[in-house]
Amino acid sequence: MAVTVETWNVYDGSAWRGVQRPYVYDGSAWREIVEGWVYDGSSWRQFFTECVRTLDAAAATVDGASGCCGCSPGKCGITVSWDWTGSGPEDHIRILRSLNGGSYFEIVDDLAVGGTGASGSGSYSGGCQVDGNTLDYRVRLEVDGGDNLACGKDTNQQTASASPCVV
Repeated sequence: MAVTVETWNVYDGSAWRGVQRPYVYDGSAWREIVEGWVYDGSSWRQFFTECVRTLDAAAATVDGASGCCGCSPGKCGITVSWDWTGSGPEDHIRILRSLNGGSYFEIVDDLAVGGTGASGSGSYSGGCQVDGNTLDYRVRLEVDGGDNLACGKDTNQQTASASPCVV
């Protein structure tokens, strides 16, 4: 299992120092380390990889006034959107929601990331919001086959609260 490390701690002889980008000298030049492997006696195991996937932004917006978007009167539609960089076909989006500051719970999982190429965006129409409720969302870029973040904290974005529904 590969682990993404945000800061490496190294001892310089007198104090521990945080290093964000590890380098190694190969005899002629300094080279950035992008992955690390260790031999456990029977096989090679990856313990570090530089991850280039990020979830750059996430937002929740109210789609319109009361009764819009297939919602009954007193409710408005919500859309959750996101922008990403460097994701691939092995990733998916998971969205969690908090109602009025409560605990987050999953509302959808295994969504297509959205877009193609080196970056893109996607969106999900997240149901209907009752006027007066506050909804917050967490959008997570995860590796397929589970609920593990693709690259640590940079792939977990919390939205600002969705605006109240206009009745």
